[in-house]
Amino acid sequence: MAGFLSVLLFVTNSVLAHSSESNLWKERNKTRNNVSLLLQSLPQSYGTPRKVVALQDLNAERIVLHIQDVHLNPEAQTNIDKTVQSLIQNGQVDLIALEGAFAPIDLSHFRNFHDQTALHEVVDYLFRENKISGPIHAALTSSRSLPPIVGIDDAISYQANIDAYRQASLSTQDLKEKLSKLKERLTPLKPALFNPDLLKFDEKVQAYREGKLPWGDYVRFLAQGNLNLPWDIETFLTALEMESRLDTARIEIERSDLIGELVKKMSDEEASDLMKKSVAYRLGKIGPHDFYKQLKDLCERKGLLLSSHKAMNAYIQYVFLSENIDADKLLAAVKKLEEEGFSNRIKMHPTNLFRIQVFQPEEGSLIAYNPV
Repeated sequence: MAGFLSVLLFVTNSVLAHSSESNLWKERNKTRNNVSLLLQSLPQSYGTPRKVVALQDLNAERIVLHIQDVHLNPEAQTNIDKTVQSLIQNGQVDLIALEGAFAPIDLSHFRNFHDQTALHEVVDYLFRENKISGPIHAALTSSRSLPPIVGIDDAISYQANIDAYRQASLSTQDLKEKLSKLKERLTPLKPALFNPDLLKFDEKVQAYREGKLPWGDYVRFLAQGNLNLPWDIETFLTALEMESRLDTARIEIERSDLIGELVKKMSDEEASDLMKKSVAYRLGKIGPHDFYKQLKDLCERKGLLLSSHKAMNAYIQYVFLSENIDADKLLAAVKKLEEEGFSNRIKMHPTNLFRIQVFQPEEGSLIAYNPV
């Protein structure tokens, strides 16, 4: 069970009408509504939807939700556990399909165990020790009836992957030591071979890769002097700058003041609804963007100016902007900036281009370099 790498949740969709022509838009709206219901069941504090792919086949009767995780990572497994729990609780799961298993998984013996308190204690312990995965923990502790749980991995490919990993792990330490020695020999050569600009750039890159330079500072460094930054990097840097100016203590004070002013202008029903949304936000059932969007709209309807609560208004704008950042696109853009940084600094000083040859005789390593 601890070997499960990820989860596929097949979520029931409404049965589509027989006439695809007359019901085209009606069925598309149905699909959108069901996707919307599914997304509402996802606790946003435990993950972010990255992509929604609409299939052309309107006869498709299922929505596939693919949850990615980090293997044996406690935080990732906890997030998956909470997500699966929420989907089960809201009746959005029709089938749970797991990697790392090859057949239907029957948990009825555990689910029907006479002492559920003791069972939950054991399950929680196994989960903390990374002996079972998030989805299995959710299935064993959920109070609702479970959908079928099926292992969908290919046994031959799975075993081949394990064998390859074990084989590679035997040489990991040796390769790390060799790479470390190569680095020790290469580093002293750089001042003689690199032009000053290239050397400075390389030092920053190495500092980041060794964990000595924070991510935000690294992106700022790569962006220096670049007048054509990708949108994702510009947005990230803007959000980073806004974040650095946030006054958290002041935000909390203004948030309380704002809620107090709102309550005076609201009916009992509206106040109760706001309280429920606040609790849902604190519990992670709705994301910060949705919560503060509703709060902003409510302020406008009640004639309250957010501009008079400067710290709170700045925080809301920061939340809205941060939600627009696509992590995958941002990482790709940063990688491209790094590659361009090296390429541009080499092109600026063509006389300093060089070729390094690395020889691995039986005893030790020999590094030779030749200017091009």
